[in-house]
Amino acid sequence: IGDEVRNPGRTIPRSVIISVIAVALIYVAINFSVIGVVPWRELVPAEQHPESNFVVSIFMERVYGTRVATIFTAMVLWTAFGSVFALLHGYSRVPYAAEIDGYFFRVFGRLHPRKNFPYVSLVVLGIIAIVCSFFTLGMVIDALITTRILIQFIGQILAVSLLRRNQPELSVVWLDVCVRDNELAHHRFWFGYFDVGCLLLFPVVTSHEAMAIRGSSGCSLMNKKKGPWLVGDSIEKYRNAWLDVCEDQVVQPNGDAGIFATVRVKPGVSVLAIDEYEEVYLTAEYRYAIEQESIEVVSGGVEVDESTAETARRELREELGIEAETWIDLGMVHPMTSMLYAPAQLFLAKKLSFFPPDPDASEIIRIVKVKLSEAVRMVIDSEITHAPSCVLILKVGHLMGKA
Repeated sequence: IGDEVRNPGRTIPRSVIISVIAVALIYVAINFSVIGVVPWRELVPAEQHPESNFVVSIFMERVYGTRVATIFTAMVLWTAFGSVFALLHGYSRVPYAAEIDGYFFRVFGRLHPRKNFPYVSLVVLGIIAIVCSFFTLGMVIDALITTRILIQFIGQILAVSLLRRNQPELSVVWLDVCVRDNELAHHRFWFGYFDVGCLLLFPVVTSHEAMAIRGSSGCSLMNKKKGPWLVGDSIEKYRNAWLDVCEDQVVQPNGDAGIFATVRVKPGVSVLAIDEYEEVYLTAEYRYAIEQESIEVVSGGVEVDESTAETARRELREELGIEAETWIDLGMVHPMTSMLYAPAQLFLAKKLSFFPPDPDASEIIRIVKVKLSEAVRMVIDSEITHAPSCVLILKVGHLMGKA
């Protein structure tokens, strides 16, 4: 590319720095704008929210409506196409330049007879790109990063260092400090900080890390509105595979500053299995937190890449050894709504088949089989206190005239 640019020693480094800074600023500004309209909590974990792949389209839809969102989505796709088009043309110059210098296959030096571009190199790169599209995006990114580090960046570091050593009379570019042949450059080389990328990629990587922290922890990093509340910084106090605890700096509806803590639990399901004799199948299990046995419907947490319906079927089979032919979705319940986020999807399972149960190693479950009317009475008399179980049993009892 340097052969096609005026004063490449100055123009290319300057254009790279300006482009990276400009793109980073635009990227951060877009994220601030989007998060102000589309709360990030609606999109995490990303594995359970496919719409997280087109956040900007959702943003445009909520601000301007479906028609504008459709147009904007088409513009994004066209921009992506243009980006790929430009990248393929740019990278096609690398094999071409290597052939011109006598270091690559001659066929890559062929130019188009009318348009004067290295068409063989472009076609080969296009074919490789098509093949790569059949692999997962993560696999392609890992492979590209590895090959660029091993082939391109290491070669660039060595080449620039040798060039400055063998031709000290050349003018020194102001970015050359990143690849000077000194001890610091060698240490960065061995620890994986390659070439100018250590400087250029830092703002982008930092922004991605911040997004990853925000997405994984469930805690916000910026001001946002929650109804009449204004939320400032959030601090993650605790996190495990099942829940995370956040402490928010807030401005209360009356204007006073304060602190508000929230607990977010993995979404779950609750299932009530009922047979043709209107007998329901419950579980009795010692619960560590309340220090006593609790009679409940079948319940469990939704795993990554699993729908609530799939979780309901899995939990019913594991805990009670039951499979159901008919499934009825009875909506969602939030056990507590002030400080706890723990949604549970409710299901009624009918037309049952029975198999040996297969509970987890941590579960010692006793099966409780009672009439639906008896289960309703147990809820009324507080013999069943598990909130999703109470709601589900009363819903089914109401639907079947037993409550």
